[in-house]
Amino acid sequence: MPEGTKKEKGSIWLYLLIANIFTWVLWIPSLLIANINNFSLPTINNYTMLMREGFTSNFHLVLSIFFSLAVYGPFLAAFIVVRMQKGKNGFSHYLATVFKWKIRARWYLIAFALALCIALLPFMIGILSRTLNLSINHFTTGLTLFIPIFLIQVLTSGLGEEPGWRGFLLPALRKIHNKDTAVWLVGIAWAVWHFPFTIFEVLSNTSNLGTPALIVTILSSLAGQTISLIGMSFIYTWLVTSAKSTFLAIIFHALTNTLPVVLIGQIPPSLSFIVGFSPWVMVFFLQRILGKENFPFGSKNNN
Repeated sequence: MPEGTKKEKGSIWLYLLIANIFTWVLWIPSLLIANINNFSLPTINNYTMLMREGFTSNFHLVLSIFFSLAVYGPFLAAFIVVRMQKGKNGFSHYLATVFKWKIRARWYLIAFALALCIALLPFMIGILSRTLNLSINHFTTGLTLFIPIFLIQVLTSGLGEEPGWRGFLLPALRKIHNKDTAVWLVGIAWAVWHFPFTIFEVLSNTSNLGTPALIVTILSSLAGQTISLIGMSFIYTWLVTSAKSTFLAIIFHALTNTLPVVLIGQIPPSLSFIVGFSPWVMVFFLQRILGKENFPFGSKNNN
């Protein structure tokens, strides 16, 4: 194995180790303690309720802060590994890419349109199948909360994750794997990072199931999430490599988390498959429109 490839693989494994350990050490105890004390943590589905009712105690607030800090694992890992690997100058270049917000306005519009389309598919199917029964008040509240929820998501999930997944891991994997393999591996790593939270969510929302059925439910949820995030990984890759800005991924991440809350609210289990499948509909559409030569890695002339 060439020395450069060996070093790159070592950096990738170090990144994954730091990102996962930091996040899981904060997530897992926070989730367990919250469950014992019947606390609602600041997840995307609980924002509206917490904004309305607030925290029940100072302990609840502190626990919520620890839980929220967990999303910075990928950024912290990239911060450490890039500084160690590339030194001061390389680290400065990395930060400049992460916070490169001065790009053509059309890329922000494209990111918004893609996020909206991904959210609209389960919304429309839910309306047509009468799975969703939404009132005018739901949309009024959602529109009112769009800006604050979006800004929170920019500063938490977007900023905490994207400098790692798209800012560090994707370019690192591209150096040692072919293009499509790199995108798939980022999606898989991204999904695995979410696994403790996903498992907890399944356990919290599943009752009266025997052990075999529970295991099947958990494995199905993990597989569905992984497939969904691999599809999302293709879309993120196209946006980032076309606009040459990780900052666009931060914005897109915040949009894809916020728009489903505004349109749908709490996603019913019957629509979970559609939610997971939506990114692949967009992948198929973009690949047909742009061609494999420009998707998922954008043309050099796109920016």
